[in-house]
Amino acid sequence: TIMHQLAKGYTDEQIEAMASYLSAQKR
Repeated sequence: TIMHQLAKGYTDEQIEAMASYLSAQKR
């Protein structure tokens, strides 16, 4: 998936931040 491809280039911290960002966008 796209998320799996992106995850390869990000640290766990950045993944956490992105997850929070994406969650906020789905309101």
